[in-house]
Amino acid sequence: MELARNILPLVRAGFPDVVFKLIKIAEFEGREDEKALVIRLVKKLPKWMPHLN
Repeated sequence: MELARNILPLVRAGFPDVVFKLIKIAEFEGREDEKALVIRLVKKLPKWMPHLN
């Protein structure tokens, strides 16, 4: 949340490239979180569902 408050001041201060890099990092971390969640869910699937494991 703290980071979000500082985005506009960074742009106004002339650092849009920093904001762009921060957004890319956040997108990457979000994708990695999604992958980790899917892996955890698949591991919890019952063994009688081999087509999903």
